Amino acid sequence: MNIPLPTETPMAEMDSEYLLDVFKAPNQLSKLIWGLNSENFDQYTDQIINLIKTQNVPPQMAFHFINIVAEFKSKQISLYSDLYQRILNEFSLNIKPDCSQLAILLYDKGFHDFLSEPPTSEEIHKILNPYEENTVNFYIASDRVDMIEPKFSDIPLNGKKMKDPPLDVAIINGSELCFNYFRNKGAKYTDSSRVSNGK
Repeated sequence: MNIPLPTETPMAEMDSEYLLDVFKAPNQLSKLIWGLNSENFDQYTDQIINLIKTQNVPPQMAFHFINIVAEFKSKQISLYSDLYQRILNEFSLNIKPDCSQLAILLYDKGFHDFLSEPPTSEEIHKILNPYEENTVNFYIASDRVDMIEPKFSDIPLNGKKMKDPPLDVAIINGSELCFNYFRNKGAKYTDSSRVSNGK
């Protein structure tokens, strides 16, 4: 006996269209925040603020995405603190970030309600410089393949116990040249890099 499959009613189609419309702005917002870099900062920041103003996106949603992405893309955390500050100022808000590193950088920018005591200069330096100079991760974060090949040609590419697999570091820092370099050498995705790269 063949049982006919249910067909979508006009109401169901309307619900689908409504849901797609509801998630459109948050999806745009998350992509803009993830794709933020020093070259597009002003353009993307203006688009993010415009989305909040015109698409009924609550600023708290932007803050939520910024907190998450700043934890991943530590090399660019200064940009995310600038973005967070721009949104705070634009909408006259005083919302402390969940990301403790953002809170420290914003305290240094004048948001003294975010911490009970001022951070040390060493704390700020460590946040702004997450990788030690002249290390492989430092060059990966800067997308300097030309420095990696002669200095670190024999670095391990894969391993479950590796703290910072090179492919992961390349992905979270948007280092395209290094990403291609390590993929061509046989580096494999980890669970973290799949999440970061949308795999």
